[in-house]
Amino acid sequence: MGNRRHSKVSRMPRDVRDVFYQKVGEGHTIQEITDWLRQLGQDISRAAVGREVKDFVGQLNRFKAVKEQAKAIVSEAGGDGLNLEEAAVTVALNNIMEYLMDPVLSNMQQEEASKVMMALARLQSSSVQREKLKMDFKDKLAKEAEAIGKMAKAEGLSDELADAIKKKILGIAA
Repeated sequence: MGNRRHSKVSRMPRDVRDVFYQKVGEGHTIQEITDWLRQLGQDISRAAVGREVKDFVGQLNRFKAVKEQAKAIVSEAGGDGLNLEEAAVTVALNNIMEYLMDPVLSNMQQEEASKVMMALARLQSSSVQREKLKMDFKDKLAKEAEAIGKMAKAEGLSDELADAIKKKILGIAA
């Protein structure tokens, strides 16, 4: 985790790592986790466990902060799964733009700038795909509502009741 690409924990078997992070989430102490790992035969120091726990908790806290930002955006816009995804993209896009516009980064390495720009391009592509999905859904919903309205009229419902059903399906009437 963190900046250490090859921490001792990252080189452990996946099932051990999964339980490691579960124990961190459950609030086990660094010493308890170190003792547990040593009982499993893992050669690891308390300091290495402490660094991994610190990195994990830091990432978890950053994730929680971004999640809260996304929830706030969704509550402003009204909330469904697409709105939550859109809010997450908005938060990420804002962070990327702040990063790119930071005057301290004027001497940023080309490779790092390239990675940030690629992330920005992926977010923009995701936004386009999300909007296309919304439009496709609305079109399909309108066609289905029209078909249901025609079927209701054919079955003898009044025009007003058939139109009310159509509007309800389309979300026009609450």
